[in-house]
Amino acid sequence: MASTRYTVRKGQPEDCKHIVRLLKEHATSAISNTEEDLQNDSFGDEPLYHFFVVEAMNDGTDAKENAAAEIVGFSAYFFSYSAWTGRMIDMDELYVQDSHRGKGLGKALMAKVAKVGVENKCIGMDWILGGSNKSAWPFYNHLKSIDMSAHFGWRFMTVSGENFAQLVNSEIKPGLNIQFQ
Repeated sequence: MASTRYTVRKGQPEDCKHIVRLLKEHATSAISNTEEDLQNDSFGDEPLYHFFVVEAMNDGTDAKENAAAEIVGFSAYFFSYSAWTGRMIDMDELYVQDSHRGKGLGKALMAKVAKVGVENKCIGMDWILGGSNKSAWPFYNHLKSIDMSAHFGWRFMTVSGENFAQLVNSEIKPGLNIQFQ
């Protein structure tokens, strides 16, 4: 009988196609990033985005059972800074395929991101939990995380696309003495 062995490792450029595949598994309509975008943003001259992957490999007794490693989950992160508190690490994604959940892989991925944060003198880790992802609440509560929206009433805001571009070009009200350098 074959058992599955898991390896958590730092992401490589060739993993980007698997990240896009996993993203589409759980959020099909919202994905606009491409494999090339991820490669450029994660492995370019100034990487903005970093990730770990989980590989699953069958430890079979014969060659047929010993399949190549398959990427079944990932965590992604980037660094940010709060004027109030200092350095932070933001976990952008945490995903493990349904058939591999309940084995500690999500916690292992989060621990790797947290370790990077501690090594880089971050004071904490932030992430956004989709409101419809109620099954993840007990997992995060078990980690003693704080629901900032419930605790502080904070709201996560964004501006993007055409509205983002318009913000750059927004006019200053007449009569204000504002100069840009």
